Amino acid sequence: MDINKFTPTGKLAKKHLVSLAGYTEEDILEILRRADAVSKSLSVGEKPSFLKNKKIALITKGGMTRWRLAFENAVTSVSGEPVVCQMSGSEVESLIKDKFTLSAILSYGIHALVVQTSEIGDAEAMEKLVELPVINGFGKFGPLEALSALYTIWTKKGKLENTKVAIVGNPNLTNDEFLNAFAICGFNITFVCPDEFYPDENLLNFCRQFGEVKVTSDLSEGIKLAEIIYTVDEGMPARFEITEEKLEDLPLSPLIIHPLPLVENGLIGEDIAEKPQFCGLDEAINLPLVEIAALSLIVK
Repeated sequence: MDINKFTPTGKLAKKHLVSLAGYTEEDILEILRRADAVSKSLSVGEKPSFLKNKKIALITKGGMTRWRLAFENAVTSVSGEPVVCQMSGSEVESLIKDKFTLSAILSYGIHALVVQTSEIGDAEAMEKLVELPVINGFGKFGPLEALSALYTIWTKKGKLENTKVAIVGNPNLTNDEFLNAFAICGFNITFVCPDEFYPDENLLNFCRQFGEVKVTSDLSEGIKLAEIIYTVDEGMPARFEITEEKLEDLPLSPLIIHPLPLVENGLIGEDIAEKPQFCGLDEAINLPLVEIAALSLIVK
């Protein structure tokens, strides 16, 4: 589906945003088009009032992380009131087990709940316990970060459908939300990995529902025609590192998608992060826009 020809309806089929796995392409495009509208409003000095008189609670185990700052910026930018509940791991676990206390806390004028903890299952558990909309704000591996990557790709490439993406890394460790985002939006996916990391057949069949899928253990072949390169750093041999020399040999100049921060001994080094085609900073800057978009569509 061409995002540029998509007509927004101003609503989503889902009440929550815990994972993109249950979302349709239309739902994802709805969020991205709303994010673009918000971006244009903010750029001319307007302050949308999507969340006026709305309190949005953030349950987090962390301090002043990038994702917490993005959340507070998103809510206040559209006239909402962020309520930050910083808890220890044991406090979050107790809250999940005590649905009555959780319900009581959320009855104090709260309109939606963003769960930003180190356990992806926390948001899934809270979705089942409360009637309020729940959004999974799970750091660099959550659906909001994947949506931010999609928005970044769209604004830079002008399209999403039929985009060629090379996923370099162990497919079994690939961020599920990024894979959901790429597949559901009709990307053509090439998995680039050692033979011993060959993707699970169920994973391949999922991706084949939406676009072309290839697998190769040859890095040069896998990224040769890629428009996007996305890396999965964990457990990969050094020969799969994305270097300046390897990029210089490509006929295209692919965008490099990687949610910050960079990891030590990962497939992307600081030399690559300095290149114009590296989109890590753009993803981080765009994160509040997709948060605003998701909240404005989910919170009634």
